[in-house]
Amino acid sequence: MTLAQTIIETAKSIDLSWMKTPSCDHECEALEEALETLLEENPQSELIDVLVGLIKKYEQMAYPIPKASPADVLRFLMEQHDLKQVDLIDIFTNQGNVSQVLNGKRGMSLENVKGLSRKFNVSAAVFIEI
Repeated sequence: MTLAQTIIETAKSIDLSWMKTPSCDHECEALEEALETLLEENPQSELIDVLVGLIKKYEQMAYPIPKASPADVLRFLMEQHDLKQVDLIDIFTNQGNVSQVLNGKRGMSLENVKGLSRKFNVSAAVFIEI
């Protein structure tokens, strides 16, 4: 018997109905619980990759991350850190430059990106538009 035939025969004898992308949060939570148990009891199991893939696929479909411009990201981080434009002068040289970036009239220089990445402790990639 070939490996493919063995896999097919084994699959016929196992209930694989759960091995699909979850369709709701409840199903996803059940897979997450199974994953946690598996990680504790059998961290070498190949099933871990399957569960992670199913959970990831559901989360990408159910909770897509919206595209954000570098200015949107900066605006969000400023709000989260309760910062004003004047608080970023050390990175942008003056408040006018900050304003132009936030209004989309000016792009960020590499030095701006590096400074913001350090200040907010985030990847520089969030400030680079692709």
